[in-house]
Amino acid sequence: MKWPRSRSDNSSDRPGRLPPPALLDRLYPRVLGFAYQVLGDAELAAQSAETIFVRRDPPQNEVAVWTAAIATMRSYVARGFVVRPLVPQTQSWQTDLLRRLAQLEPLERALLLLRYHEDLELEDLAQVLGISEDELRKQVALARGKLLDLPNV
Repeated sequence: MKWPRSRSDNSSDRPGRLPPPALLDRLYPRVLGFAYQVLGDAELAAQSAETIFVRRDPPQNEVAVWTAAIATMRSYVARGFVVRPLVPQTQSWQTDLLRRLAQLEPLERALLLLRYHEDLELEDLAQVLGISEDELRKQVALARGKLLDLPNV
């Protein structure tokens, strides 16, 4: 995947270094999907993924990518740039799960997606969120419980 160094021709606006190509190739599509599920808008997701990877000091490892992704999602949520993600109209357990996820708060979705879809280890996820593993376990349990208690829509 080719990725622009910057939108600007001004060399002072370009990042000092790029993420390793293998990291970019492996994580960009995953970050884009994650951002869409959290923010609910394809254009915002693309913009946030670009923000994560094209910056003065882009992330150089997987934990740094997800840390930047969470910081970016928090920023978008704080500014109110969130809509409910579209859910396919088919009937399946995956569709039911997507519908339930869409009913959660954006950062609850983010937590569950990183833990279960991206399969981040508790230690790494706690580092990404900047909380202790004990606090993370509590937050995961609360978000899972809320997800399971939601009505089938």
